[in-house]
Amino acid sequence: MKKINRLLNQFLSKDSFFYFLLIRIYYYWKPTYLEIDDVLSNYSKLKSKIFFIQIGANEGKKTDPLYNYISSYRWEGVLVEPVKFLFEKLESNYKMYSEQLFFENVAIGKEDGKQIFYYVKAKEDIEVPFWAEELGSFDKEVILKHKIYIAEIESLIIEEEVQVTSISNLQKKYDIKELDILMIDTEGYDFNILITYPFYEIVPDIIIYEHKHLGNTRHKESLSFLRKHCYKLFSLEGDTLAIQKKYLKKFPSLLDGAKKKYDRERVVKMLRFNNSH
Repeated sequence: MKKINRLLNQFLSKDSFFYFLLIRIYYYWKPTYLEIDDVLSNYSKLKSKIFFIQIGANEGKKTDPLYNYISSYRWEGVLVEPVKFLFEKLESNYKMYSEQLFFENVAIGKEDGKQIFYYVKAKEDIEVPFWAEELGSFDKEVILKHKIYIAEIESLIIEEEVQVTSISNLQKKYDIKELDILMIDTEGYDFNILITYPFYEIVPDIIIYEHKHLGNTRHKESLSFLRKHCYKLFSLEGDTLAIQKKYLKKFPSLLDGAKKKYDRERVVKMLRFNNSH
């Protein structure tokens, strides 16, 4: 696989014919993208008080689009992370803002109980990418797919029984009457969580979930599912942004300045096989 990656990167070198050809194809196929930070910034201006649930919060800082809004705009919400050592980092990173946040060291599932969870814990003698700690899932195969980037990944996988609760029970626990943002990043389990969400109780304005580990079939099913619940959908390069159509119609300024033109470097980044999970 590494040899194939090197070969493809050679084809995509800046002076290759394939480089210019793919640039032209990509510009034609996907000329703009949506910048999630701009959407969240606009949303924070439209609503003075925002409440969220983040499932798969990890350690709270690295590559997390919500951190700035929690720290700077005092967003309130529930942060869910089943892996103990990440949960402890999460609490530490948000220690200054703990009065506006709730922390749950559980996984989200269809019903309360316990379930086997798989995650990666780095060892001192093995060098791994910075995102390795983000790999945690009920599906071990999702983690093993990253073997092309982490050769020793089998030896780093921890199998652990974790506490599981449903979103409905989570919302009842904290007496949540209104949910503005639901964010899910669970390494291939995102759609399983989406279909358990009680839309008959509370309808979030915005849903963000990771689709890149779902596979084409499950991804399409997730899009169809959210369309049935009246969401307008946008792709975010590995994630999907869903906005309630009623809300978007009422506040079209939510997308002001969020649509960006792909520049050359961003196109190359998307086309190249790089060390990103």
